[in-house]
Amino acid sequence: MFNYLYLRKQGKENWRRYKAKNGIEKLFIDSGGFQLMNGFSFAKVKAWDLHDCPIDIEEYADFLKRYRKEFFTWSNLDVRGNDALSAAHFEFLCDEGVCPMPIWHIDSSPFSYLEEILTKVDPPCVGIGGILTIRSWRKRNELLSEVFDRFPDVNFHGFGVCDQNLFRFPWHSVDLTSAIVAPRRFGKVMTYQGQVPRDPKWDPTRAIHESLDFVVGLESNYRGEFQGQLFE
Repeated sequence: MFNYLYLRKQGKENWRRYKAKNGIEKLFIDSGGFQLMNGFSFAKVKAWDLHDCPIDIEEYADFLKRYRKEFFTWSNLDVRGNDALSAAHFEFLCDEGVCPMPIWHIDSSPFSYLEEILTKVDPPCVGIGGILTIRSWRKRNELLSEVFDRFPDVNFHGFGVCDQNLFRFPWHSVDLTSAIVAPRRFGKVMTYQGQVPRDPKWDPTRAIHESLDFVVGLESNYRGEFQGQLFE
């Protein structure tokens, strides 16, 4: 997964060279909407219309149209705290011929908005955002349980799912950055026991490799009828 919020700042197409160098055939493009909106209050975001979002929806559409052969899917320019604007962005992108994966925020959007997405669009997959902003693991688990109980036939992509909930629910796909962030920023590696301090003999690069090996192993161990696929 690559993030448009950061790619748009690259005057040169370094990301394409990285993609080719590492033999990556197709990418999942995240709009970066969630990361950007974290810097604004809900009160401010709620008042935005189609031209107020700091990420220009027309530029995002142009980027997707220009490089669409490089991607297998891309997310909507979701606006956490403003479902109406998220819906407007989705409609705009569809009108431009680059219909995205719709995003529903479990921490801030009502179930009625998710039902609206499923009724009006019937997408092949719906992204669930805002999972990690729910600090209580019990509350997070309760909400996810309700989602999968109410919509058992829907394919869901989980943004930032890297805890026990990866195995508790039948995800279509998930993504996570913890395998890279935790070793570099906090000196921790990912294990079945959660994030634990890295071996003192390991430098950050070795710790990142150990965490990535663990993540790849999770995909291999994803049992049962689940379709799980991890996007790094």
